Amino acid sequence: MRTIRLQQKVSAPVDRLWAACATPKGIANWQADAVSGKVVEGHTLTLGWPELGVRIDLEVRAVEQRRHLAFEHASARLEFEINPGELILSHHAPFDNDEAEGTESSWRVALGTLAHYLACHDGRERHVFWAVRSANTTSESAHAFFTLPETLGSWLGRAEEPIGPAGTRYHLEPLWGGTMSGTVLAHMEGRDLALSFEEAENSVIGLRTLPSPRAAGERLLLAFWSRWVETDATSRIETGLDAALGRLARMLGKTGKA
Repeated sequence: MRTIRLQQKVSAPVDRLWAACATPKGIANWQADAVSGKVVEGHTLTLGWPELGVRIDLEVRAVEQRRHLAFEHASARLEFEINPGELILSHHAPFDNDEAEGTESSWRVALGTLAHYLACHDGRERHVFWAVRSANTTSESAHAFFTLPETLGSWLGRAEEPIGPAGTRYHLEPLWGGTMSGTVLAHMEGRDLALSFEEAENSVIGLRTLPSPRAAGERLLLAFWSRWVETDATSRIETGLDAALGRLARMLGKTGKA
């Protein structure tokens, strides 16, 4: 067994952090796209990502009001420890190296989104758009295209500086027009990142890779856009983001749309 342990600072009262972690509606506003069931000991909580064809059933093993949650799925155990101003996450499972790195990266993106949601959109319903492609590439190669100015400009948008670590600012000019800037919410080297998108009602853009279910040398390229406020630019951004990921897949060695 291996353990992933992460700490996320949040600017929200304990009761609001608890609601975001211990209710299906709250969890859907930062983590899974569709959540059902009950966060009650002995019940099942179902997390779903319909656009990705993924569903996970979690057995609720412990609920200590406003302090601690524990879930289990097969041989894995997930725990949330809630403290004033922070969430501590522990994920125990028999991970191999790639799974451990990918799971940690996924949680960093989710927790960065949680902190942003609580700070800027608490109580609002989240809407998610996904763009997905397949390519013969590695997570490290994709990450270079996600972050470096010389590669970002070829598929997503012109940037003067590399995308930096979490907490830093970024700025680029997307190929669909306008400006895209904000704060880096999460960034795991060689893997994934999440960015606030201030010009689109302070929404969140995430860029990720996952193992492909079809071939060992293939990766899924994923871009998601989470928004809690409607914007007049919705169609333009969704179309632009989907086209951008298509360009990236072709550059990295496209094998078809996932």
